[in-house]
Amino acid sequence: MYSLYFNSGTSNTRLYLLKNNQVIDFLKDSLGSRDSSIAGSKNVLKEKLADLFHRILKDNNVAAGDLKQVFGSGMVTSPFGLKEIDHLSTPLSLEKLAKNIGEYSDKDFFTQKINLIPGVKTIADDFKVTEDNIASVNNMRGEEIEIFGLLSVTDNLMVDKDIYIFLPGSHTHIARIKNGVLEDILSTFSGELFSALKESTILSDSLEYGAPLEKKMLKLGFSHLQKYGFSRALYLVNTMQIFTELDDTAKTSYLEGIINGGVVAAFQNNFSPLSAEAEIIIPDKGRMAHIFKVLLKESAVDIKINIASPPAGSSWALEGYKQLIEQI
Repeated sequence: MYSLYFNSGTSNTRLYLLKNNQVIDFLKDSLGSRDSSIAGSKNVLKEKLADLFHRILKDNNVAAGDLKQVFGSGMVTSPFGLKEIDHLSTPLSLEKLAKNIGEYSDKDFFTQKINLIPGVKTIADDFKVTEDNIASVNNMRGEEIEIFGLLSVTDNLMVDKDIYIFLPGSHTHIARIKNGVLEDILSTFSGELFSALKESTILSDSLEYGAPLEKKMLKLGFSHLQKYGFSRALYLVNTMQIFTELDDTAKTSYLEGIINGGVVAAFQNNFSPLSAEAEIIIPDKGRMAHIFKVLLKESAVDIKINIASPPAGSSWALEGYKQLIEQI
């Protein structure tokens, strides 16, 4: 039995071809809802996503008719995705998620019906958002499936205590979990802000994608954020370019301290006081996981912090998809 699962975010898409629930091929592309948003047309995403579908099937000599099911998660359920699907409200269990799968069909691009996994929000459907209560609104699309994947293989997350899961990405979300249920979310702007500064500001020549991490400069960026505020700390990257011999690696780490230090500050403001029994889990996404671990310790968060790696050859989103299929 063949199936396809894809997780498509703001700027990246990961596509898995499975046979009997085991991955036999995997594709990744710099494709996401941002492409549709910039172009002002969903067809941009549809065309590129359809190309990935046909490519992975052709590479493995699998006919579209051999697919039993196709599932998608992430920003494909947003206004600039394949089809907008309403967020589900917290609290969210795996059972609740499985009962609320959406559907999408478009014979012009895809031969199969696509099952769409909805995102999650922290407000009820009838909640009226105003300028007075907007700060209480948080939402995510795609990260919810990663959370349930992580819960499936990490036994200590099922106990009766608060677990906070940091989910770095274009937007960094922090989820509060209790007894395997997603209870609350804190949503922030992060990776996309770095990209905007890198691509569209005078700081472009000072920054480097994927630069090695310099902890000293990371901590300095966080310290300057706390002392001088965002705008002044940000300007100091330009000052370093003009008046110092610091290399791009140092300046990039400094900027990461500013941007992600803001995420840590928001976490403390939103969830304090933290119980001594609480725990923080950061899915292993390379340098970003270590950036948050350093900044959390620097901010004097005195609870256990773990970096969790998915099973070999898998991802947390894929593990979550497997759990969802079993639940369905």
